Amino acid sequence: MASAPARRPRLDGLAGAGGSARDARRYSRFVGVMRVALPLVALLLLAALTLWPVIGERIRALESARVMGEMNVPGDLMKMTRPSYSGADASGRRYALVADAAYPNGLDPTEVRLERLTATVTDPSGRTVTVDAVRGLYYPKLETLDLDGGVVVTSNDGTRVETGAATLDLAQGTIVAPGALAAEGPYGTLDAARARVSDEGRRLKFDGGVRLVINPVRGADAPTPASGPESRP
Repeated sequence: MASAPARRPRLDGLAGAGGSARDARRYSRFVGVMRVALPLVALLLLAALTLWPVIGERIRALESARVMGEMNVPGDLMKMTRPSYSGADASGRRYALVADAAYPNGLDPTEVRLERLTATVTDPSGRTVTVDAVRGLYYPKLETLDLDGGVVVTSNDGTRVETGAATLDLAQGTIVAPGALAAEGPYGTLDAARARVSDEGRRLKFDGGVRLVINPVRGADAPTPASGPESRP
């Protein structure tokens, strides 16, 4: 019996890319960039969960010092400077995560405030994706991470995604960008009023005034000259 076909990433909310084979190829290439970049955002930010062992170790050190009478640090004043974590997953992806500062709200914290968070993932092919966020609020018991103040995702292939804020559910593997999102890359641009990554990165949904502009393809697949750039409202 033949095995079931592998599930492919799905994008919702985008207008059709046109009926011609050439348009379909160009659309497919742009979608290829987006479906790699955005799930990598999910992967990268899920790596934020790995920051918790570092924070946990330092909290335990503070707790031990307090018990021994060596330190008296009120829980609401705890600060960890430049906490960082790096490693690799089973697929060979390397990741690194660092924040300027982390502020747990106690020895058994229900939230950890992060300032100037930067995370980087490099896959075995050499693709590198970096996420920068001004602020983060991590809820370890809920396994959720809120990023705000501006979130910028860049890749060494020229892809860039910007949004004002994002909420990650680390347990469910989802990301919600509730505000405007703008993405650009070698194959075009994408703008939407909001976006959601779910199903472990296999489904990307864009809503609200979605606009996709596909750049002409150079080389063998290049289209014949047209009167202007194509756009899809």
